[in-house]
Amino acid sequence: MDANQARLLIVDDDPRYLRSLEVLLRTNAYVVETAGSVAEAIERLSSGHFALVVLDLNMPGANGVELLSHLAGDDRNIKTIVVSGESSPEAITPVLRGGANDYLVKPIPPSKLLASIGALLERKGLEDDNRRMQQRIEDSDKLQRYIVNQSADVIYKLDDSGHFTYVNYKLPD
Repeated sequence: MDANQARLLIVDDDPRYLRSLEVLLRTNAYVVETAGSVAEAIERLSSGHFALVVLDLNMPGANGVELLSHLAGDDRNIKTIVVSGESSPEAITPVLRGGANDYLVKPIPPSKLLASIGALLERKGLEDDNRRMQQRIEDSDKLQRYIVNQSADVIYKLDDSGHFTYVNYKLPD
């Protein structure tokens, strides 16, 4: 996925950290929006298309895990990077099991964050392409079945044992 087309949402309750990530990502040609809370992030996500969310785990009110749960039910394939000061396996494991695509421990070297974003956007692009191709295949298969089933002739398929695996039928007019 092209960085110039990718919209990123940064969610963090620390305005200075939020601003520093915003500047870093804009400097690297990303389209960036910010949210200072989970509630604000959910609002922004509902009103726009985002490719990736960079999410602080610990925030007052609702925490980042709640936003991950919200995104888990979303079919837009939004990638997530959780950032936190917590580095223990007890903190990281549930977040990754909850749907985060990456977990980075603060302070994060800019090169590491940019590498993670680049890799996840590339993965998203490949997955989105795969979904589109799968949909085209399904559409083509439906059309082919429709055409075959409209034939006045009997069309069938046998397996190696001579058993019918397919027999067309004419759809009623």
